[in-house]
Amino acid sequence: MASIGTAVRQIGRSRLVVIAIISIILVSSIGTIAYVRMRGSEAPRPGLRAFILANVTSAFTAEELTFDASNSTGEIAEFAWDFGYGMTAKGIVAKQAFDTSRYYNVYLTVVDKDGNRDIDSINITIYNEDASAETSGAILTGEPRRGPSRDSLGMTLRAGVTKPTVTANWTGNSVCALVSVTLWAGNEYYSDDILVTGQTLDLTKAFEGVEFEDDDYCSMDITCVRGYVTNYRLELSVDYGVDET
Repeated sequence: MASIGTAVRQIGRSRLVVIAIISIILVSSIGTIAYVRMRGSEAPRPGLRAFILANVTSAFTAEELTFDASNSTGEIAEFAWDFGYGMTAKGIVAKQAFDTSRYYNVYLTVVDKDGNRDIDSINITIYNEDASAETSGAILTGEPRRGPSRDSLGMTLRAGVTKPTVTANWTGNSVCALVSVTLWAGNEYYSDDILVTGQTLDLTKAFEGVEFEDDDYCSMDITCVRGYVTNYRLELSVDYGVDET
């Protein structure tokens, strides 16, 4: 009889253990379901992203451009604009005019309340509306640039000019940088990739007797693909010779 009683008690304990395990599983499952449902009811939060909209991407000097960051996403606490050459602004919408014809890199930095940030950038080309101000020669001295970034210098030819000589000169310094240079003039085009390692970039390219048809504009670019470039300078000139009017 004692053996039967011991067996009954053991079976009873086993049932209690099983019941306890089942109870723990049920409570855990109910809690998990409740948490999932609670989380599922929250609206998804978009990540922090900067996004620039500009009314135009090219304009004349002194023309005011509008830059809009309202399509950026996330819980943004600050909108910071950098137009280069010391020009900055704050806010969702920024207006900026440029007084020098060149190629500008415009940056938008958005920052949330926790200090996280994201950056977007676009490129703006500014031309000089007065063609006579850019037809004999133009110089652009750039601030230090870290790749990838690009600057451009352009000139419009005087009316009635035929087959001038267009000359471009690129100079700069870098411990190590990969730069790309280009020159467009009428039906002529030049491009080269140069590795600048602890030396001065000093490159000159000239097109003689350039034929201009519908396009009376010439331009030169320098792109810092990788690395860091300092003291760079772009010089573009047109020698009209006997055809100058």
